[in-house]
Amino acid sequence: MKFIALALSLLTVAPNSFDTAVKKKGFGHRLEELRSISQLESLPERQNGKPYDGPIIDSLQHVHIGYGQVKRWIEKGNRLPVNPKDLPGIIKSVDVKHAITMETPRIKGLSGDDVAIEFGKKHSTYSAFCSPHFVADASRGRDASWRIDRIDQRLTDGECIGVGEVGIMHWDKTEKHKQLGLTSDPHSQKLVTIDIDHPNLHRVFDIVNKHKVPIFLHVEPYNSARDVDDTQKYMDWYQEICRQYPHADFILSHNSMMEPEKLYEVFEHCDNFYSQVKIMEHNRWNFYWKFHDLHIVNDMDYRFKERWAKFIEKWPDRMMFGSDIKLRNFLEKPNNRYNKLIGNLRVMVGGLDKDVQKKFMYGNAKKVFNLDI
Repeated sequence: MKFIALALSLLTVAPNSFDTAVKKKGFGHRLEELRSISQLESLPERQNGKPYDGPIIDSLQHVHIGYGQVKRWIEKGNRLPVNPKDLPGIIKSVDVKHAITMETPRIKGLSGDDVAIEFGKKHSTYSAFCSPHFVADASRGRDASWRIDRIDQRLTDGECIGVGEVGIMHWDKTEKHKQLGLTSDPHSQKLVTIDIDHPNLHRVFDIVNKHKVPIFLHVEPYNSARDVDDTQKYMDWYQEICRQYPHADFILSHNSMMEPEKLYEVFEHCDNFYSQVKIMEHNRWNFYWKFHDLHIVNDMDYRFKERWAKFIEKWPDRMMFGSDIKLRNFLEKPNNRYNKLIGNLRVMVGGLDKDVQKKFMYGNAKKVFNLDI
């Protein structure tokens, strides 16, 4: 398997420089303006080392097909380049030993509740999380008790191993694109949110605390388009719920999209908090500007920002990789996006301390998800 892993590390993509990417998109005249807005380009980077050649657990995937771009693609009569049934073979080909699948935070197209569960039953290299769509029920003023009861029962029956991805605050980022004048894309990513004191949310916390299982929380504390900074609000809340629900494991999607200095404070106070790390892909222009103010771990280069490399090394037992891959990511050609992502990830992780690498890529997820692999 080491030969496979090393071969995969060669399946990398030379990163665009920020200057090149901006000019390719026709915004060369705004280069310095965009560089200053990005909040990423001036930060020092960790140099890559010998590629990590060990096993991987992907802690965050979404395999559903029933909504959004994938649904529209099928409705137009197109065939999917990659179907859910193809994913176990794809992850095996890049030496990913196991993956966790769950529903995305959203307010429409909620029929996928059973998809992750059934997928996990069918494929031994996948485990499933229970649905987060009690959030959508609350936002529409609908009764969510049946869905929450089902979470409890499914955890009891072993059909799922946690709950997520729960959208506490998931902004509609389209307005960032429009405000910056970087795209005319009409696609709108809907706002998904629930009040942090909502009784439905705390009933689910009670359930995961009772079952001693993890729950994924998606929280975006910043929105530069609206001049929002709710970081302190969520930091205080994290410290409250970690004490209130000590047997639950809270996993923050994408480092809770806050600075490492602030996440450090949360970790200091909360032993049952963990963080999932998402790698930004260099060729995703829209992706870049969705997250330019959300403290992601890398920019146009496939290298960790030094502040995040140091953070992972400071908290080696709390951090885990998760691709956040979705079926819509495979609609583009070439559609070997996951293979390239894992290849570049191995190179990036090679720059971390040797004793941290396997924990970040495999060990922490194995422990938190209680996987028998």
